Amino acid sequence: MGSPCWGAPARAHAPRLKRISRPEGTIPENYHYTVSFAMALCEGEVQRVGRIWADGEEIDRNSIQIHLHTGAEDQLPDGLMEAVEGAGTVPAYRGTAYVVIEDLNLTPYGNRIPNLSFEVVRYIRIPGETAVPAELIEGVALIPGTGEYALATTAVHYDQGIGRKESANINTKQSASDFRVALREMIEELPNLKSVTLVVSWFGDDLRCGSCSIRPAVEQKDCDGKPLVWSVSGLDRQAAMLVPTLDGRPVYGGTPCDHSVVEAIRELKSRGIKVTFYPFILMIQTEGNGLPDPYGGPEQACLPWRGRITSSIPARQGRAPRSTNVHDEVKCFFGQTRQEDIVCSSGTKYVSLSGPPNDWSYRRFVLHYAALCREAGEICPKVGDGPHQAAV
Repeated sequence: MGSPCWGAPARAHAPRLKRISRPEGTIPENYHYTVSFAMALCEGEVQRVGRIWADGEEIDRNSIQIHLHTGAEDQLPDGLMEAVEGAGTVPAYRGTAYVVIEDLNLTPYGNRIPNLSFEVVRYIRIPGETAVPAELIEGVALIPGTGEYALATTAVHYDQGIGRKESANINTKQSASDFRVALREMIEELPNLKSVTLVVSWFGDDLRCGSCSIRPAVEQKDCDGKPLVWSVSGLDRQAAMLVPTLDGRPVYGGTPCDHSVVEAIRELKSRGIKVTFYPFILMIQTEGNGLPDPYGGPEQACLPWRGRITSSIPARQGRAPRSTNVHDEVKCFFGQTRQEDIVCSSGTKYVSLSGPPNDWSYRRFVLHYAALCREAGEICPKVGDGPHQAAV
């Protein structure tokens, strides 16, 4: 809980005239009051302030004007405090982290300053070390690569009927999508962050490469998101595959819709962060799948690792034999989709396919996202851990 260390006189704001459909025409609203004040957080330097609670209820950080002084030994006096008290009359509180809150509306709190609590993030510095791990990190991988609207910067909801809406991508008290909230916190905690590997998943259904299709999937088909309708590679929600369930719940999130991927790339680029795109394969076989196991088991493993995709011909001494059949299976896995088959368009369907509609192959998977990244921003080659990566 913060400790008050400065306060300005409360300001009364004149009521506005509110137009109503009555003979008297207009009636005045009540006065409301605002106040600016400072609260000391702790001794020493901090990195950032996270969540804030007022009278025990978390509040939206975007709803208040807050200025953080981190507690550095060379920090300067706050500009607002000097404007009220006069230049040269305000202490800098060096070595003390504090916040200045400007013009807080007191109406929701009974015209008083509420009890405020702050989540404070501080690096733990080891004696003799010049930097902490967070200051050394320059790149991160953004996972899990699933969630139909997890990457969207637009607030999306599911319409559950008259008067019922369920948020698809806002799970905090902040008035922003989960992606934007997480990105803001990541940038605040990793001051030297330069690049993000953006992971997006499609789903494979067989360890035998000649029988494995790779396609996007959704979590449910009961209702679609608004204002962003789910669409991936020209496929809408009703035509998409469902991810498997366990105990009535999806084992994975759905594939992020194309619009959300474009929004995420553009948001990262707008903050000066380089983006490496990583198309990722998740396998959907569950217990009792009954599929022949190329490794000799009674059936294919439950939710296996994608690296286990291989030939359908049984392995010998740890290696699959070379044969024409293996070549044909690998060719089938890569598919027939060509670059010119991928069509970019505006609207809710950024990318669609003009080639074979049922060619759910690795080539379609990769070429689809190459086109989507091109739609989001310029692409330049970059060495990654596989041929499917490109820097945006």
